[in-house]
Amino acid sequence: MDDAVISEHISPVLALMPDESLVRQRMEEVFTKPVQRLLMVAVPEIDRNSFSLDVAIQGRYPCFPPYGPAVLVRCVEKAGYSADIIDLQFEVLRKAVESKGDGFEFDAWKAPLEAMLDQYDPDVIGLSGMFENCAVEYFAIARHLKSIRPDLPIISGGVYATLSVDKVLRELTEVDFVIYNEADQTLVQFLDAINGRDNGAGLKGVATLD
Repeated sequence: MDDAVISEHISPVLALMPDESLVRQRMEEVFTKPVQRLLMVAVPEIDRNSFSLDVAIQGRYPCFPPYGPAVLVRCVEKAGYSADIIDLQFEVLRKAVESKGDGFEFDAWKAPLEAMLDQYDPDVIGLSGMFENCAVEYFAIARHLKSIRPDLPIISGGVYATLSVDKVLRELTEVDFVIYNEADQTLVQFLDAINGRDNGAGLKGVATLD
């Protein structure tokens, strides 16, 4: 698959062509059963290449609640779906503080993520990141997820994916779809379309590869 296609919507990515039928066709290929449980994964917003363990141990890295993913969790729950969230920035910083520098590895997010997968057993992953400095971990987390759960679909979103739709789809083939721009309505519409609940309504703001 080498051609990126996108359902019609205002997008900063001019290279992608609007084609809702191809997006829906790809959805049928990826989702082979109904979807009920969504796990939102908030990726670390710290670039591991510039990460300072000393700064982390001193509690000087920001660790705000992942507001955007939390809003999406609430939206899909209101629509009748089950949703949960894991904040991997919090998990990394917590591990750094607990380790006091002894044997800390930045991919400390792997263990809590895998535990959450086993506990919650989601039908689909929503991967969310804000800024460019999350890119390394964004790619690493998507690839790790597919390596341990190859049949688990991944939806990518957030500001980073919105501004990098083409890059994410072409370079991170583990991501099945990108939902770009505001997703509070689009994500629910996307889940409804998977489950045949959309009554043929237009599907906007979704990109995939053909």
